[in-house]
Amino acid sequence: MIARRSLAAGLLGSALLASALLAACAPPPPPVRFAPVDIEAYGHWHRSEYARIHRRWTRYKHLTNSDYTTTLDVHATLLGDEFRAAYLAEVTALRRFTPPQHAALAKDLRSAGDRWVEVVLEMVTSNWRWNDLTSPRSVWTLTLADDAGHVVAVAEVASLQEKPDTLQALFPPVTPFTRGWRVRFPRVLSDGTLLLGPTTRALTLRFAGALGSTEVRWEGRP
Repeated sequence: MIARRSLAAGLLGSALLASALLAACAPPPPPVRFAPVDIEAYGHWHRSEYARIHRRWTRYKHLTNSDYTTTLDVHATLLGDEFRAAYLAEVTALRRFTPPQHAALAKDLRSAGDRWVEVVLEMVTSNWRWNDLTSPRSVWTLTLADDAGHVVAVAEVASLQEKPDTLQALFPPVTPFTRGWRVRFPRVLSDGTLLLGPTTRALTLRFAGALGSTEVRWEGRP
């Protein structure tokens, strides 16, 4: 049992190190389009473009502590309207949806986009107990900030229930050590301001806790 755990820890460490090295060599992420779009009218050409659009809306961070132990390895995908359009086309094709099923998914995506700023997180940590966002004792506090100085806390967190093969197709990369989460922040603030609106120029998702702090950022197109 100890040998198996040591092997698993070694494999996890090697995978995280490789991911961190690749990220360090990668070019800066491209800006995204915060402007609202009709996700159904945006074109089914997204079916063949899904991987590229997923990369555009995904940010990566690797966080270690003073002992160089990985405390967080995360791919964060912001569900903007452009991404939702691509997601709608991809899921419809993967699952061979009928027109009513396609329309129902489009309605759900629009409704969620009106109420929430959503981010899908694929997280890996060296200690399994650190990879928990739903427990009141979670080691992580998540906040979302825009370029105007508004900062909000998470309103809802849910574990992704899709099978690993489905998650790998829609939100890669997924490993045996990955846990997927969907986090939601209120889109409409108490004063009626939209956290994600036509004038938004940047959104920053922050992770903070006793294990360290880091952030991922999406810049909007001018």
